[in-house]
Amino acid sequence: MVGAGALAGSAAIHLDLYLTGYRRIPTIGPLFLVQVVVTGALALAIAARAWSRGRRLGDDLLYAAGGLAGLGTIAAYLVSLDVGLFGFREVPTTAGAVAGGLELATALLLLATLVTGRSGDRSAARRLRPAPAGLAGIAVLAGAAALGASLVAPTGASQRPTSPSHGRAGAVVTVTIRNFAYVPSVVRVAPGTRIRVVNDDSVTHTLTATSDQGHPPAFNTGLVPPGTARTIVAPRRPGRYPFFCEIHQFMTGVLVVT
Repeated sequence: MVGAGALAGSAAIHLDLYLTGYRRIPTIGPLFLVQVVVTGALALAIAARAWSRGRRLGDDLLYAAGGLAGLGTIAAYLVSLDVGLFGFREVPTTAGAVAGGLELATALLLLATLVTGRSGDRSAARRLRPAPAGLAGIAVLAGAAALGASLVAPTGASQRPTSPSHGRAGAVVTVTIRNFAYVPSVVRVAPGTRIRVVNDDSVTHTLTATSDQGHPPAFNTGLVPPGTARTIVAPRRPGRYPFFCEIHQFMTGVLVVT
């Protein structure tokens, strides 16, 4: 039941991330939904079997599938942190650490249950009362799901300013990141204009610009966590500066300095 609870917590975190913006990421978004459906179904099936008496051949398959699902999810997360996955590169977050912990717990608990159930004292297992264990498991399942959802709830920015698309020297132009997009995506400013980048999403982004002459990055906000803002200064050299998010590279826009 604890393993089922860990699976459910992981599914809850991925569902919240999917609904709050990850669904817009190519390939990764659909994979998040697949993870939610598969792990959610496994959690329910394992919880139902743990509640009932006895042990059946199909239980071993369920425990193995649940453990492998946990290992597969945490492996994908680690790859996305290190080298990227399908063009997406994750950054370390509290929600990611919690999800990773739940997935590791899932693998250890369910695979251990699989091994001990096959080689241990089954008469002792039959003496266990399923009702107290089941109630405890339901509590773990509900708590894990609530914890996962609360840790990744969108924080929102403290301000939601209207984003102008033009700026003059000495002015401050605001670019808002919302729903995995820059608003506005085309920004026209004078040289030296200050640009305030506000992240209204629930995940970290960047705004990184390059020049059309192929020079190194013209400017970079660095990491902009959810609900925060960074200020950069437009280049002094007129020209077009395409920009993008280093983490979610499908997010693009262009800064026009005139």
